Amino acid sequence: MKLFLKKIFSFGIYFVDAFAMPIVYKLLFLCSLSGNGPLRLGKGNRFKTRVSRRYSVGSILIGNSNRFGYPPGVRGEILLQARRKNAEIQIGDHCYFNNGVSVIAMERITIGDFCLIGEFVTIYDCDQHNASAQERHQDCKKSAPVILGNNVFWVPVASF
Repeated sequence: MKLFLKKIFSFGIYFVDAFAMPIVYKLLFLCSLSGNGPLRLGKGNRFKTRVSRRYSVGSILIGNSNRFGYPPGVRGEILLQARRKNAEIQIGDHCYFNNGVSVIAMERITIGDFCLIGEFVTIYDCDQHNASAQERHQDCKKSAPVILGNNVFWVPVASF
């Protein structure tokens, strides 16, 4: 599988026709070398842009019939990152993720069914790091689960 991807990309990603790109994006996600945490991917998911689980060591659980990326292949990858071994990202069914979305969990992020996540939305479950210079490089101290219910439409504030 990894050899197949290497061969495709040694010729350049732009030489792969538009019909094959969703398949390539899905294979890239499944074979992500830098994301080695558990991954469960449901049926009928469509990948229209690159989705990465770069540096993810926790669990990523994705339901059925989700769409990642719109319009196809432009304006930024989608990042799903469970940063700790016990961290978990859980995505329900029939969700749409626009381009440039980041979901980063230190503990747990749950996204319900039929959710719409707008372009360049970032979802964190922690404060990432302290603002003071002495504590800035330490791991986050405050973390709490984030739960998006069913039928949530989340867009960046600047979109309005």
